[in-house]
Amino acid sequence: MARVFLGDAGSLLLGSGLGASAVLAFAGGPRGWGQGGPLLVLAYPAFDLIFVVVTRLRDGRKVYLGGKDRTNHRLARVLQCQTRTVLLLWLTGATLSASGLAVQRLNRPIAAFLLSRLWTLLFPWAGRQLASVPIQAGPPDPPRS
Repeated sequence: MARVFLGDAGSLLLGSGLGASAVLAFAGGPRGWGQGGPLLVLAYPAFDLIFVVVTRLRDGRKVYLGGKDRTNHRLARVLQCQTRTVLLLWLTGATLSASGLAVQRLNRPIAAFLLSRLWTLLFPWAGRQLASVPIQAGPPDPPRS
């Protein structure tokens, strides 16, 4: 079990840093097909956000309340090992980053199409698989006044 957790301030700092880096990479990168590279680099955070919003709305839960229903929580339940979960998420991030850098550096339509198509097929498949994983019970809704 983790002993240190990233709080709101740390996650906001990292998130804004990632967003600013993507904007700078998009603006400073090559024009044309290479502009899809930064989008691939940030594909996993976008996938996780969309997954959580869609599954919570589908289940009739509030989007703004925390819970143990994020993709990493569900993946950990499937793998039954925190180390393997972290390694798989790191590998996914590294592969997405490499894909994004390849698209940006090559700046060719075939590279952009093939890598984008690969991830647009893989993420919906993973989302369907993870959506079927039962979630752990989270904190109850706060009482309404």
